[in-house]
Amino acid sequence: MNQIARAIGRAMKIEDAALCFCASDKTFNECCGRERSEQLTLLAKFFDKAVAYRDSQGGTIGSLPLGLWHAAEKRSLRRFGCIYPGCGNRAINSHLIPENVLRANFGGHCNAYGSLDGEMTWRFIRMGVGRAGSLPVFCATHDSQMFREIDRLEIDFAARDALFLFALKAIAFSLRRTQYLLGIDAQVEIARPFLLHDKRQKHSSDGPHNTVIDVSALHGKYIGFLIVKDLWSHSIDAFRKQQWDFMSYLCRSLPCSKPLFFGGLLNPSHDLAGRRANNSETPIAMACNVFVKDEMTHVLLACLGPSSQAAYQELLQQLRTADDDIFVATVNNFLTVAAEKPLVPETRTFTSAELAKVDSLRRWAGECLRLTEQVFDLSNQGQSLTFIEL
Repeated sequence: MNQIARAIGRAMKIEDAALCFCASDKTFNECCGRERSEQLTLLAKFFDKAVAYRDSQGGTIGSLPLGLWHAAEKRSLRRFGCIYPGCGNRAINSHLIPENVLRANFGGHCNAYGSLDGEMTWRFIRMGVGRAGSLPVFCATHDSQMFREIDRLEIDFAARDALFLFALKAIAFSLRRTQYLLGIDAQVEIARPFLLHDKRQKHSSDGPHNTVIDVSALHGKYIGFLIVKDLWSHSIDAFRKQQWDFMSYLCRSLPCSKPLFFGGLLNPSHDLAGRRANNSETPIAMACNVFVKDEMTHVLLACLGPSSQAAYQELLQQLRTADDDIFVATVNNFLTVAAEKPLVPETRTFTSAELAKVDSLRRWAGECLRLTEQVFDLSNQGQSLTFIEL
């Protein structure tokens, strides 16, 4: 396993002092690149189960069984401490939106984007509000001290420190989600050669067989993790220095008939006129929070740092002056292609065709970004799911 982990690191051109590809928050040299890695030792049970499953299938399998994937998921979540710099205390299951707020709007259950046990298909599933939108992100102390002010969603839109906290929480949850998904994929890639290796061919007349593993997908997720990690580092540093102007904001409120809650990162590639937002190699992003209070939908957008503020200046101005229909259509497009998905009422369902549209739009968005072409018309409601309704 150590040899495989180091080979993956070399294939991804990870330097010893860079963060490890398993998202452990340690350097590669301190983690999977070590001769005796604690992380790989902790993978022993998972590895043993994977090999046992391979042997039960006659010596080779084509994909990872769902049970092992879920085991990797639980392992990935358990190993993370509080995300606050220098803390290291155990992270509790934090809620992006306070549970009492979700319960007041949804009752006991809502629909959240995820996968059911026994399935690998992601869709909106019925989930108790105690689990919805929750991840082990902060310790109890930092979760309470940092966000008590905004947890009742009683926000003064002129208070830049409160707007900063909403954006900061969305970034933190996005980073932790990116971390644990990368952690799952890293565990799977380390185990994959053993799963795909056919022991019956070990001593065949053709000689030994090498297993070729494509790590391009893992590398792409690793780069995404580094980008979000960097955004978080700059944002939390600004928070500690109370530099509220580190972000620029757009806030709009609209009448709404259905509760909706969202927090995450966006990186729109173009403005409403079809002009590319970022023409440099500098990563840019905006934090997005959407929540319902007093029968109004509140949308908060925050551009992170000088580069993002400059890149999205025109888009934010367009959204400030757009009529309600264009604004809602644009936000629905944002939420359709975002990595995170909103929490919606359990009565809100999406057809298989609608969910297929989500997948195709996200693939299309990624392809267009590589080709530096416009992803889609942000004002076109027909290209997105209907999360917000006027």
